[in-house]
Amino acid sequence: MTIGSFGALPYTYNILADNKNGRTIQGFSHQAKEKMSNYDTYKKFYNYYGQYDYADRFVMAGFNNAATSGFVNGGADFSNYDEEAVNEIIKKGTAYLNVWMYVIREMEDAIDDCSNDCGTTECNDDQVHAWDEAVAFYTGSIPKADGNGGVLLYTLAQKRCANFGTCLVSGDNAGMAGVNDQIFRKFNAGKQALRQGKCTDASTLVAEITSLMSIPMIQGAMRYAHILGEQNQVTDNAEAEGVAFASAVLPLVHFCNAGDAKTIYDNLKTGTGSSTDFGAVKQAFENNYDCLGVKCGDVGGLLSADNVNYFEGAEPCGTDSANGGDPTKPNGGTSIDGSSALTNRVSVAVAITGIVATLF
Repeated sequence: MTIGSFGALPYTYNILADNKNGRTIQGFSHQAKEKMSNYDTYKKFYNYYGQYDYADRFVMAGFNNAATSGFVNGGADFSNYDEEAVNEIIKKGTAYLNVWMYVIREMEDAIDDCSNDCGTTECNDDQVHAWDEAVAFYTGSIPKADGNGGVLLYTLAQKRCANFGTCLVSGDNAGMAGVNDQIFRKFNAGKQALRQGKCTDASTLVAEITSLMSIPMIQGAMRYAHILGEQNQVTDNAEAEGVAFASAVLPLVHFCNAGDAKTIYDNLKTGTGSSTDFGAVKQAFENNYDCLGVKCGDVGGLLSADNVNYFEGAEPCGTDSANGGDPTKPNGGTSIDGSSALTNRVSVAVAITGIVATLF
C-alpha cells in the first residue's frame, strides 16, 4: 500500500489470524448461549434446532456443501447443491438467522439495562445505545427505500412488499414496506420509552417488532413454495432460498403448532422440489398468525407477473389490514402516511454498523 510521504509499504492480511474486530457475525451465533439463552424468542430457536449455535451450523453447512450437524428438527443437506445455491444458503443464513436474532438480542439487552436501571457507567451499553444497535443491525449501512440497496432485514422487507402488494402507496414514505414503516415507528416509540424508564412499554414493543420481523420470512417461504410447487421452476437455487426462509421462521411456528411446522418443513426441505404443496404451506402459516402476532393484511398475497393480480390461491387471507386499506387489493388499496418513520433512524444505523453490513 502507499501512504502519503511514507511511500510504498509491504502489507499482508490473514483474515483468520489478523482480524482484530471486537465481534463478528459468526460470533453472534457462537456467543448465543451466553448472551441470549434467557430470551424467549431465542429459546424457541434453541428448542427447535437443539443447538445453541444453530445459525452458524446452518451457514457452515453451506460453506462446506454438507448437511447441518446435530439439528433435532429442521435439518438440511446441501451436499448436492450447486455453487449458486450454496451461496444463497450462506448469504441468507448469515442475514436471516444470525443477524435477525441479534437484532432481538440488542433490543432485549436494552430492556435488561432499563430494568436494572443501568447507565453507561454501570453497564457495557446503556439502554438507548443498545436499542440503537438493534436499529442499526436491522437497517444495515446502505438501505434504500426502493429495495435496490442493502443486504439486511430492512431491504428484505422492501423486496417482499413488492412481491406481496404490501408497500405503502401514499405519504412521504410511499414505496416503503408497510412492515418497515411499522417497525421504525415502534423503534422510535421504544427509544422514547427507554429514555423515560418505561421498561414494560419497551418490552411490549420488542414482542411487536419481533412479530413484524417474521413477516418477510413468511412471505419468502411462501413465495418459493409457490415457485417450486405451482410455477414448477425447480432449481437448486429456488429450493435453497425456500429452505433458508423456512429455516428462519420454523421455530416460531413450531412453538405455536408442531404439526403445522412439520408441514412447512416437509414441503420446503432440501430435495422436495416440485412436490412442494404451496396450499399446504400457506394454510400452515395462516393457522398460526394469531399466535405469531401476524395479520393477514401485513403478509398480503403473492402477486403474479403483472403486479396487479394475485396468483390464484395465493390471495391474502382474512379481512384485516394493519395499513388501513383493503387486504383484497395489492398495497392495501390505500395506506397510512409513513412520513419520517425511517429518516430519524437511518443516520444512527449507518454510523453504528459501518462496514459490518457490507460483509454480505
